[in-house]
Amino acid sequence: MQNIRQYNCLFAFTSMGAHIDRSMNDGHDPPIFKVCGQVHHRIGSLLPMTNEPPKFLQLYVYDTTHEVNNRIQSLSSTDAPASPIRPEIVHELLKMLDEHNPFAKKFRLARERLNEHTNEEFIIRIVGAREGDPVQYNMPTTDDLAMLVIGDFSLDTFKRDIIIETRNSELRRISSLHPAYMALQYPLLFPYGERGFQVGVLYSGLETRETNSRTHMTMQDYYCYQFHYKFGQPNPFLSYGTLSNQAKVDARACIDENRLTYILHNQDRFANRKLAGYIRCC
Repeated sequence: MQNIRQYNCLFAFTSMGAHIDRSMNDGHDPPIFKVCGQVHHRIGSLLPMTNEPPKFLQLYVYDTTHEVNNRIQSLSSTDAPASPIRPEIVHELLKMLDEHNPFAKKFRLARERLNEHTNEEFIIRIVGAREGDPVQYNMPTTDDLAMLVIGDFSLDTFKRDIIIETRNSELRRISSLHPAYMALQYPLLFPYGERGFQVGVLYSGLETRETNSRTHMTMQDYYCYQFHYKFGQPNPFLSYGTLSNQAKVDARACIDENRLTYILHNQDRFANRKLAGYIRCC
């Protein structure tokens, strides 16, 4: 558990952008994970740019002959482990993800396609939720999570999805509302690619609720439920030391971002409520 954050970083499909405050960890107290400012996840292309080393999801596709060494070398100096990374552990974790993780399987398929058709253009599409889609509670299949799209395509067609091109210098930011947001960043916490928060989940027992109360689960409701201890069930947000701490901070940042975004896009509604209050006072 000592280097679990570093091991997760070796297999993460996305990068985490945040200013991490390490000044509080002086070795005398339990480890603390603290971030300052905004947190965001970003994703790159399937292949690195020329003369650039592979990172994150690219490690599943590019130069997989030396994959274990490439992963260990990809660890940044700011994430230096407390003890050396063990190649045999990296190898076993890699086998586990190749067998069970739907995203790893899809990127391996992309690797095979690139090897067979070097000049073919295609994208990986990680499917997002859409308004009006039925809420999915069961474990989705690999094709439900991600699909390979060959030939002509338009990015405007897949606005709610995560689109990964063959080669692109840009890093795309992932919405915290995407069901794969956490699974792509924390493959060791969600090795089966479990879906995360999804918009549109109804509260149970709606017939007993008041007319003006909310009918759908909020992001805070979802994470409060996920953080709660459940007897006999390993909890990814509680059971894995410093990596669980990081995931909890990440989730809290998602909640705050979601609330601020709602306020930003509903200024007229708040202004009307304030005006109505003034009128009642008069």
